[in-house]
Parts: sequence; C-alpha cells; structure tokens
Amino acid sequence: MEKKEIQVLNNQSLADVAIQHLGSLEAVFDLARENDISITDLLTNNQKIFVPEPLVPEIVAFYRQNNISPSTAVTTIPIDTSSGINHWQLGIDFIVSGNDLENGVNNWQLGIDFIVQPDTGINHYQIGKDFIVSPE
Repeated sequence: MEKKEIQVLNNQSLADVAIQHLGSLEAVFDLARENDISITDLLTNNQKIFVPEPLVPEIVAFYRQNNISPSTAVTTIPIDTSSGINHWQLGIDFIVSGNDLENGVNNWQLGIDFIVQPDTGINHYQIGKDFIVSPE
C-alpha cells in the first residue's frame, strides 16, 4: 500500500483530510493509526501527515478537480468574562429607576432582586415600562 506525505491546511481536521485525500470519512481511523494520533487531535497548519491510497478515488478526483479543501475544525476563542452585565453593580455601573419606587426599586441588587439573562431579558420586568437602566 503506497502512502504519501501531505501538509494539513489551516483549520483542517483529520476528518477533512480523510474526505479530501482518501474519499471517505471511514478512512479517518486509518489516518489516525498511520500517524499515531487520535481522530480528535487538533491538527496544525502545515503539519505533515501520511495518507494511504484513497478508498474512493472518484471522490478524491472530484475534490481535486474542483479545488475543494474542506477545513471544518472548530477552534475556541477565549472570551473575557471578567466584565460585562454579570459584573455590573447597581448604583455604581448603572441606576435602576422606574414607576415602582414605593417597593424599593432603587435598592434592587442584580442577581438577587432580578436576573439578566442574555436571550430573555430581565425576568418579568420590561425595560422602559417597569424601570429604566441608564449608565451612571
């Protein structure tokens, strides 16, 4: 069985390489074994790996003729969670005021008296109707 060395493209997974160079996702296990890596290992741009003969040459030819190079590897981008709405403090970062002053709206505390949820807003309160959030 002839094998050749290829260079991994940016954001290619082992599954991408298997489909592009061997014509089948099933070949991912052969690739992993041949290169002594896990099927879930993150590959790096220009990493050299060995690929055996294609399992489905017609698919490999199609990818080559149409200049298709799949690159579906997912990478994570670190998100700074040290700031944002979950860290705001009433009376310091913003003031809550509204038409419910007799119930102590100015003494509400974020996370205790109401919770800010990214997709649903502030529980059952309506901004602009029950209170107004404004920068201090």
